[in-house]
Amino acid sequence: MHTTPLHPIKLLIDEARKLTAHSETPLSMTTLAKNANVSRETLYRLMRGEGGNTTVASVCAIAKAARIAPLVLLRLIQDDLAKVAATALNTLVDGDCSSFIRDVTIPDGSTVQINQRFIKTWELQNTGSVAWVGRQLQCLDSELVTARWVTPADGGSAVLVPLDNPWLTPHARTIAVADTEVGAKALISVIFTAPAMGCDTISRWKMVTAEGELCFPQHTGLMCAVSVVSV
Repeated sequence: MHTTPLHPIKLLIDEARKLTAHSETPLSMTTLAKNANVSRETLYRLMRGEGGNTTVASVCAIAKAARIAPLVLLRLIQDDLAKVAATALNTLVDGDCSSFIRDVTIPDGSTVQINQRFIKTWELQNTGSVAWVGRQLQCLDSELVTARWVTPADGGSAVLVPLDNPWLTPHARTIAVADTEVGAKALISVIFTAPAMGCDTISRWKMVTAEGELCFPQHTGLMCAVSVVSV
């Protein structure tokens, strides 16, 4: 018997209701809706993934009542809207879909030091109807090396000297994605080394099959965006 996976917003709110309750009894939907000053139908629509018309104020009120970061709810709603808009976008396998949940570490816009080594972790959810097996996350950044010609002080022949690149350097350009069933979540981590110069820089990644084919070729993928500073 095929069971339709629960929507990630429902899973998030159900878990939050358990944690928010001051007793062993989970916070009821009626109480949550009352505390957020929204109708129960608004709350149920949001949990079914039909929150596209819900106002930002209502989403923030629901998040506050459930003690959830508003950005998490807003991002999940944005994922729903993106999936509707992306129905015409090609995927390698029909029914395949991935939803970004959150930056577990190093949120976009974080500041790191020059040459700093850090770990970026994303949380994704398999919101399609296809299990992920043997997949990887692949770096899309260029591997080009920049250099310039330098003439020695003694007037000898000019030599090509590599320049420091303003790119994040990952410890590997492909990272294994744990096999993930429909509805389940996956944590994916990449170890980066920041460049040896101050800059704003982005590293971009997409999911591929074991054979290296892009699973979602027309989708934006994941990114690590940081500001690199020197003290």
